[in-house]
Amino acid sequence: MNKRKTPLQKQIEGELEAIALANPYDFVKVTEMSGDEEVNYRLVPVPSEEISDNNKKAVEVLSQTARGIEVKLHNKLKAIEMLGKMNGYFEGKVDSDEARKIPSPVIEKSIYEMEEMLGVPHKSKRRGSLKNDTE
Repeated sequence: MNKRKTPLQKQIEGELEAIALANPYDFVKVTEMSGDEEVNYRLVPVPSEEISDNNKKAVEVLSQTARGIEVKLHNKLKAIEMLGKMNGYFEGKVDSDEARKIPSPVIEKSIYEMEEMLGVPHKSKRRGSLKNDTE
């Protein structure tokens, strides 16, 4: 069933889309600075007239600090989640908090392998672990 959206709903959806699709590199340029022995990079703000009105919607904080200009964007994942709920993308799906509680053998194996590489002793048994030491 195709439900019509009110102008306000369309505007809210547009704001959320701007946040969800914002790219931090639309606000800064990465410039190369050559030093004596190494190359360093620095971030230079893009002039405001070069930033689209749509991208400006994604800005949560814009301030001058002692160290330069701070540009903080709204929470991208939250905007994606809200858009998904508004458009019914997540209906009938497992809640993400519930999904995190389910151990994954692949994740467990990866954690174990990383711990092995780092030399981390395996003193405790993890739920769903593929291998346990008897130390």
